[in-house]
Amino acid sequence: MSGFPVRPSRTAFGPTYSDAFPVTDPSKELGASVVNLVMWQLAACGLVLPQATIFVDASGSGATTTTQYLAWDPSQALSLLAWVRTGAGVYTCQLAPTYTDMDGNSVATNLKPGKAWVTEANDKSSAFAKMLDPTKVEVRTYNAAGSAADLDFGLNLH
Repeated sequence: MSGFPVRPSRTAFGPTYSDAFPVTDPSKELGASVVNLVMWQLAACGLVLPQATIFVDASGSGATTTTQYLAWDPSQALSLLAWVRTGAGVYTCQLAPTYTDMDGNSVATNLKPGKAWVTEANDKSSAFAKMLDPTKVEVRTYNAAGSAADLDFGLNLH
């Protein structure tokens, strides 16, 4: 399917299929209703699952992506995303304006913020994410007292 990181629709997976012949042995033959259901569910997953999951090691001097899973990079060939610490507990990441899809087409990046969470503390620390524009995300982390603090975090982008 071409188009990542754009969200897929059902039509991106092709037409609705129909059986050319009746299914006589469901244990050996795949009917159109099964294929259509799989395509429907796959498109639905593309709508609700994150396009990116990123884990970041944050400190008082900066932040480093330790692991990233990007829907448009299933081979994990892209370099790790870079972060800039702009203040205590405040980090920004600028994604590329376009990414290449599986067909070699350039597709504009247009992500939405998802859930950010603190990964290092086992208390009531919190993290929040917002998109400053379709390619730039900001994450803010807070300690249990509610003060901005440099804490490792995870982030989902949609």
